[in-house]
Amino acid sequence: MKCMSSLQVYSPSEYTHVLVICGPGNNGGDGLVAARHLHHFGYKPSICYPKRNTEPPFAGLVTQLESLSVPFLPVEDLPVQLSSDFEIIVDAIFGFSFHGNLRPPFDSLIRRMVSIKTQQRTHEIAAVVISVDIPFGWHVEEGDICGEGIEPDMLV
Repeated sequence: MKCMSSLQVYSPSEYTHVLVICGPGNNGGDGLVAARHLHHFGYKPSICYPKRNTEPPFAGLVTQLESLSVPFLPVEDLPVQLSSDFEIIVDAIFGFSFHGNLRPPFDSLIRRMVSIKTQQRTHEIAAVVISVDIPFGWHVEEGDICGEGIEPDMLV
């Protein structure tokens, strides 16, 4: 099997605007690190980080991103159809250890990401979804057994 990086598959010359949606845990921290790297690789990342973790190292990552002028967008400022403003959506919300019911604002963000696959199936212009770790709704070993989870184009 040949491994390829997202840079090789989704070139910044074609996929410029990236939205990184971060949760409050380690998966969200990975998203912050990814946003920093994406910025340095020539992409234009924006971050939605609704439930900020103010502990180290999260606070330091936010400071680094702010010093790079990477914008942080509130959920209210995101378009209903994420694909209208972004070519790539990075799902860094929850990792494999998430259990329980979704609460706002993550419930609506995840519904928006799930709807991207519907756009792709109906041949509408749709963003690429890249999930960090395990996409929301997936069983670690069996995948999206309920058929209601995020369907990423790539796992990182």
